[in-house]
Amino acid sequence: MMEQKLTKKKNADYRWEFESEADRVYDRGYAYDDIGGIARQVDNNTLWILDAVNPTWRQLDSGGGITEIGTIGTISSDGIIWIDQDGVRWLVAIETDGSLKRTPLVTPAEPSEEGDVIDEEPIANISAYAPIYAAMCPEYGPMVVNEIAETEILSVKFFLKKYGTITGNMSAKIYAATAAGIPVGAALFESANVDVATLTTEPAFIQFEFTDCELAAGNFVFVLVFAGGDSTNHVKFAYNGNTTSKSAWYNAQGSYWTTNSTKSVYRILGNLPVGGV
Repeated sequence: MMEQKLTKKKNADYRWEFESEADRVYDRGYAYDDIGGIARQVDNNTLWILDAVNPTWRQLDSGGGITEIGTIGTISSDGIIWIDQDGVRWLVAIETDGSLKRTPLVTPAEPSEEGDVIDEEPIANISAYAPIYAAMCPEYGPMVVNEIAETEILSVKFFLKKYGTITGNMSAKIYAATAAGIPVGAALFESANVDVATLTTEPAFIQFEFTDCELAAGNFVFVLVFAGGDSTNHVKFAYNGNTTSKSAWYNAQGSYWTTNSTKSVYRILGNLPVGGV
């Protein structure tokens, strides 16, 4: 049986160490959070960056000009400049013993999230990405059963990227819903707008903030809204298609709400009442 990922013990600057190419290529069990991580292959003292979870590896060559690595960064003769998943830019120099010397070019910001996690679908459950645009599906999002009365909702995050060239604003809305997940009436709350220019071709959590948003116990749908774009220029959202949970979406061609057995990747943040957990 192939041994699973070997975590690097003596050097925290790269994430995995493999004895050979076979160990690296046939290793499995990666999550989306692992993309961008660096591994060392011991037998030939090479460094590799993880490009996809299947897995797909790309060798980091410390010499010989500049090579683009997607949107992660560049390799140059004096090391690698790349951007990690917290948006921090580093200068990474390859030492003679194969270890890495990382120097932040900006001070890393401490990750923080305001409020309690009310509900979420983690990025580890991503199946694929789907488009959202005006002429097809301008609103899409998960059904959430709120079991705690008087929950203050601060924000919702969706895992998004752009496709093509897009302009305009996007937002999030909260609807009351039937037990089947169909929105009822007009939206109860709408977030502040977010400029779609903040999106890149690399997916990331985008936060939509609410003001004075308090929910009673009941069924709700949290939807992403983008009333622009077209079939070749749109927002793409990550979703889990291997679930019995439901998401609602607005069929713009038929002008009605419907549901399917998927769940967009999201995180809802808020304040639970004292004693409500």
